Amino acid sequence: MAKIKFEELNSGGIKYLIILSAILILIGILKPYDFGNPKIYDLASAIGFSFQAIYFSRMFWYKNYVQWNKKGIVVKINSRLGQSLKYDKIRTINFNEDKFEVILEGEDTKEIDVSTLDKEDRKKLKQLLQQYAKPYLDV
Repeated sequence: MAKIKFEELNSGGIKYLIILSAILILIGILKPYDFGNPKIYDLASAIGFSFQAIYFSRMFWYKNYVQWNKKGIVVKINSRLGQSLKYDKIRTINFNEDKFEVILEGEDTKEIDVSTLDKEDRKKLKQLLQQYAKPYLDV
């Protein structure tokens, strides 16, 4: 059974990485200090952009990846790109053994195939969907 990499978007360490990368990029662009070697500015920019590339490419490192916060969830299961779902657009969720069917506003339906996933990861994904989408579901 395949495992899912779960990641909450509001985790603290990632925020610091983004802030550090923005500072390095600004130092490389604005050149606020006089260092002896002008190549230091290029290096600072390169490191800052590398941090950004690492941050924004995380979803592509894993075959099965779920990223969420209080407004929405991105689910990538056995595909290159993930499905982005906003909790306030979800109207109904049907949980089956092999797939989760999410019915959105306007009768749009998204299916998440969970047949190849570990049972504990299925349970956690189901719990996340229920927990955050609950206030918006039609009962």
